[in-house]
Amino acid sequence: MKCLIKAGANIEAKDRYEETALHKAVKVDREDSVQILLEAGADLQAKNFEGMTALDLAKELEHTGPNLKIIDLLTAAMMEESSHNTVAQVAADI
Repeated sequence: MKCLIKAGANIEAKDRYEETALHKAVKVDREDSVQILLEAGADLQAKNFEGMTALDLAKELEHTGPNLKIIDLLTAAMMEESSHNTVAQVAADI
């Protein structure tokens, strides 16, 4: 996956269900792929045709497998993104 990203693969491309690679990685419980996609800047706000983000999907699928680490990764990334947005907004307001 890293080679594909480095070669310019579009990690935000969507399939017919409007799911990105991040959605797919969550669905198949691939913690390593989720981490790589997050490091590559995957859009945490991307929604599938049901209006679900990757985090929403991970929480919904929690009962089907041990994906708590994925939920933790996505939650931490969302919090980091939120803090960056807050700092940027404060800077813009000054």
